[in-house]
Amino acid sequence: MTLRPYAIAALAILGCAHSALAADGEVAVRVDLNPAHALFNRPRVTVSVCLQQPEADRKGCIEVPDVLVDTGSTGLLLRRSALTGLAGLKPADEYDHAFRHRYVHAPAFGALTQAWIGLGTVYTPAPIGIGLFGADDEPAAPGSSSGGGEVEGLAILLKPFNGVLGIAPQPSSCSACPDCACPTAAEVAQYFRRMPAGGGDAWQPSPAPSGYELSNPVAALPADFNDGFVLRIELPDSAALQAGVASGTLLLGVERWREQLFGAQAPRIPLHNPSWWFAASSSEPGQPPTLLVLPDSGSATVLAPERYKAAPADANPAPLRQLPLFFGIPGEAPGEAYGPFKVDIADADCPASESRPLHTLATRFHAGEHLMALGMPFFYGRTIAFRLSEEPGAVSGREPDAGYLMIAPAPESA
Repeated sequence: MTLRPYAIAALAILGCAHSALAADGEVAVRVDLNPAHALFNRPRVTVSVCLQQPEADRKGCIEVPDVLVDTGSTGLLLRRSALTGLAGLKPADEYDHAFRHRYVHAPAFGALTQAWIGLGTVYTPAPIGIGLFGADDEPAAPGSSSGGGEVEGLAILLKPFNGVLGIAPQPSSCSACPDCACPTAAEVAQYFRRMPAGGGDAWQPSPAPSGYELSNPVAALPADFNDGFVLRIELPDSAALQAGVASGTLLLGVERWREQLFGAQAPRIPLHNPSWWFAASSSEPGQPPTLLVLPDSGSATVLAPERYKAAPADANPAPLRQLPLFFGIPGEAPGEAYGPFKVDIADADCPASESRPLHTLATRFHAGEHLMALGMPFFYGRTIAFRLSEEPGAVSGREPDAGYLMIAPAPESA
């Protein structure tokens, strides 16, 4: 799922199966493979939440299962009802900061608070901002007379699961340069603050304090775990398809896993802007990359430009098409770009899709010529590292690293 400024895919629905926690920067991932199930192609993990400094026994913390792993958005959103075991959680209308416009098709308005967050056994050393959704008494959005929880749409879209772990490669959602701040015009503002107005309180657009901004939780983890992450999803075999569940792992940190999983010479695909990479569907010399590609684990399908949709043919009224993608590497000739990485394409309504497991197919299309969202079908059988871009304000004496991808085959399930 993508943040509003860069979104092309709608927020996906996720459900209610638990994922166990693992040790040493490893978090177990579970993906449902049954196309008839609401959880289909939805990777999910368990997240730990603490409203006070975590103790050795994690007393005062709770585990929240069924949280979507979303490489297309930034920030942690959690359902309030999944946090009712936390002492100190206030009623929805008693918070001073709020968020809005996290996703292009869900202009929800919800409260912001702070918490220590744990992924596996690794916890943030300080509290970070998290968004709360799903309360009937959510504060009313500016210009609205009703609460924001169910009315504004986000809680409806997220109803089958407990939150979104937004870990797109940008460390934060607004800080793109040292002097940047989130927009404050009412129609585009992402953050609001409760301010006195007319004898009462009103929500006014306002940059969120740094401790409340919906930043990437991975970037807030301790050193050795906070430079990025690796997402590996096993290629489902017959046993996995029969069981209806695929397994995977979210590995925290990139450098600590890089040589083991990718080798010292693995190509690094540079980040083009906050979430996108350049790619091409042809490796012919002289042909530059023509696509902006988003690897988006929050999308259940691949959203491809209409021009790649397989055309009907007399011999096969519903053909499959295999599209090769080549990622651009600086300094390399176009014919030496990294790839191909193949994506199978078919119309979702055609008989061809019935003869192939739907988790392998790209079945959605749009009229744009240059944007492609690589949803879960692209992740199966691959190990993908997302190196986070560096915050410009935290780097001196050199250009900040823009972030990069590394891609390798994942081990097949046993």
